[in-house]
Amino acid sequence: MKTSAVLLLLIMMLCACGREQPSPIVRPGTGTDPSGPSENDPATMPEPCFSPDNITEIATDAEDLEIHIILYREAAYKTAAQTYALELTDGRDFAELDHEATFAQGAKTATATLRVAPSKMGRDTRRAVVKISKYDKSLTLTFTRRSGGWTVSSPLLFFDGTTFKAMATETRTYSGTTEWRITGNEFVRQFCIKDGDVSVTPVGDVVDSKAYGQTELYPAAASESFHTEAYTVLNVCHVSADGLSAPMCEYFFQLPEDGVRYAVANICDGWLLPVLAINSQMLSPAENIWQAPAKIDGQNLTIYGPYHSTSPLSTLNAAPLSSTWHIGLNDTKAILAPQDAGFANNLVFNFNLLIAAEGTVKDRTITFTTPLHNCNPDGTYHPTVDQHWGTVLPTIIEIVPFD
Repeated sequence: MKTSAVLLLLIMMLCACGREQPSPIVRPGTGTDPSGPSENDPATMPEPCFSPDNITEIATDAEDLEIHIILYREAAYKTAAQTYALELTDGRDFAELDHEATFAQGAKTATATLRVAPSKMGRDTRRAVVKISKYDKSLTLTFTRRSGGWTVSSPLLFFDGTTFKAMATETRTYSGTTEWRITGNEFVRQFCIKDGDVSVTPVGDVVDSKAYGQTELYPAAASESFHTEAYTVLNVCHVSADGLSAPMCEYFFQLPEDGVRYAVANICDGWLLPVLAINSQMLSPAENIWQAPAKIDGQNLTIYGPYHSTSPLSTLNAAPLSSTWHIGLNDTKAILAPQDAGFANNLVFNFNLLIAAEGTVKDRTITFTTPLHNCNPDGTYHPTVDQHWGTVLPTIIEIVPFD
């Protein structure tokens, strides 16, 4: 097989800023211009609305807080910038609102900040109503003062993309909800767990990735945050004057048990990078090595979120944040039995991509000379995990234990 016969999809680079919206994924030969027509006529500008993923039920302490209000519009890539007036129709005695929200050119989201002073609420439960002045559209937010304080919990290890950092952790429970607060060196994350669902609490410039809502641009926005007793993964976006950033995932681990070690896995990928083009250019696996958190437990190696973390494919990946690679090790051999690849994107693979490999171990480096998968050369499903691309490139994983 020649490389040209292998699955070769054009994936446009997804930018890290809400201001410059990327083009959607386009298959070769479609002849489609993704830019769309210019939409600069004010009479035909799309109407804004409030994102359905705005947080509307907020439990508060005595400290002042900021809530990022997300507005949404249907927009093409050349749709003009537009500013809309906002007003606070209820709650003005304890809250203050940005009076405008601006959509950048081509942007589908805009943000405004609601600053809240719980000490001025007067009673335990109050509401604030935000309205888009020109339109009959409003968003109601309910604020409830909590009772009870935080309880110190065991520290967590945060994987920051290159290494692990110890973080202080506190929890509290109210109304069937368990809330977590993770802090360390000006870093703060809060999330709630209720009925098994995890939601990120807006703190500072961080919001739950659900607020982005544009999975056609960033499929990773569809990946739910995830929590177990062993580790937690949060899917978040950062808010700036330009809008929302691309989704990014953050991994937090409980301290390891005896005989277990965490590690950083440096991944040189031979499964996907050899056949995916970004901005019409192939990515060299050797020049695009990324890091993912890993755990060593005896002869078992687990790599967490292999195509999440800092992978160049992370924003394209709608796979669950709980995705892992499980690799069996001994002194000289490594076996990755057939398993889910941890990458999902319906425009790339419309089936569950499986991978497998057998390789060697030397000096903490695993080499899979022939990475295998269940994809035919034309990108269609194959019933067994014994296929390889036309030009075979190895998967190399260097394991660096964390002490």
